[in-house]
Amino acid sequence: MKIRLIVLLLLSFIILYQFTNYNKDNKKTEQIYQILYDFKEPVQFPFNIDEKTTEIDIKKIDFLHQFSFEYYNSETTQQINYILTRILNKSNNYNYPPKETKEFLLENGTMAYYEEGEKSQLLRWITHDDFEAKLVYFTNKNSTALGDYKLDVKELLKIANQVQ
Repeated sequence: MKIRLIVLLLLSFIILYQFTNYNKDNKKTEQIYQILYDFKEPVQFPFNIDEKTTEIDIKKIDFLHQFSFEYYNSETTQQINYILTRILNKSNNYNYPPKETKEFLLENGTMAYYEEGEKSQLLRWITHDDFEAKLVYFTNKNSTALGDYKLDVKELLKIANQVQ
């Protein structure tokens, strides 16, 4: 009788131990990450904004940090994306300034580079805290030519100067 009781107690402890370890291993732990960057967002645009979205990519906390602010007009389908990507490795392979661009000086003395395509316009520069900043302008989800909706590069420069 005593042996059965001892075996039963021992079995109970083993099962209880396994159950508590199972719960510890299978619990989903939430990690809270702090974003240590403070970005200015533009407030004036060359068209009305009726939708805004923000996306943050910090899947690998010690690797890539990308922040995307999208400003959209649903009537005209005009959209400007303000994208900031952390530069982690300024190796010899990092090509800046990009080829075939026009150079412009921002109000804070930073050099910005402008590229133009049939369907989009792009202004990019390196921020003081090692982010590559891009303003990408397009219409109709970048599926049609800009045509009459093409912006003067001065409009993109105004936006860039707001976020410096």
